[in-house]
Amino acid sequence: MGINDLLPHLPGGERNKYLHSFYNLGYKNKIVPFDAASALWQFAAKHPNDYLRGNHDPAVLEWARFLVYLRSICGWELVVFMDGMENEAKRHEAERRRIRMERAR
Repeated sequence: MGINDLLPHLPGGERNKYLHSFYNLGYKNKIVPFDAASALWQFAAKHPNDYLRGNHDPAVLEWARFLVYLRSICGWELVVFMDGMENEAKRHEAERRRIRMERAR
């Protein structure tokens, strides 16, 4: 499951040029928002047996390695959004959820 040829469609990518890594996106020394929960869920999905048994270590270790890769190798300055933090980029989603919650009540 995934998006074919995702990297050329990300900001900094070129549509007619395939990029082979996040390093080539041109985010070095730029602030990049990063949704920690989505990435952590992705890594948990790669270790389903451990995750379902309550062993979150394999997913968390892989997530931590990915953060190190983005920060140290790619040179991104990450702003990591954890659960419970307000992410301005997701305000429309938060508003949609608030409206659904109010309707449900």
